[in-house]
Formats: sequence, C-alpha cells, structure tokens
Amino acid sequence: MKTHTFEHTNIKCAACEEKIQGAFAQEARIDSFQVDLQHADRPLTVQTGDNMTTEEVSNLIYKAGYEAKPAKKGLFKKLFNK
Repeated sequence: MKTHTFEHTNIKCAACEEKIQGAFAQEARIDSFQVDLQHADRPLTVQTGDNMTTEEVSNLIYKAGYEAKPAKKGLFKKLFNK
C-alpha cells in the first residue's frame, strides 16, 4: 500500500467529497481516501496500490473537477514548512 498526501485542495464540502469518491471508485488501485474539511487547506490523503503514482492520483482528482497540491517531502519540507 502507498500513501499519497496532498497538502492543499479546493475540495470544499461533502458534495465535493462525493464527486472525488465517484472518480476514485472507477480506479481499482484506490483503496481509501480522507479529506479534512475542517482544516482551511482541506488536506487529502489517499491510500493506493504500490504501483500507482501521485501524478495518476492527481489526474483523477483533476478529472473530477478539483485541484490538489502534493505535499512536499523530505528535507525541503522540514526546512521550509514552518
């Protein structure tokens, strides 16, 4: 299983979340997802099969009509995410 984290999305409400769910339901490699609608940035976490890339997940989100900014990883995030 692979975890894809998006630090900022334009998913605003439960209806938006349902559209994302519909897009993800068509991809067998998506295991689960969670969006935090209470947080101002609406972060999204997606669990997928190991062979799915973050770009592929982003494309599914985009096709559903939304944008999601992948989280920065590694040392860069530790240094500049304050």
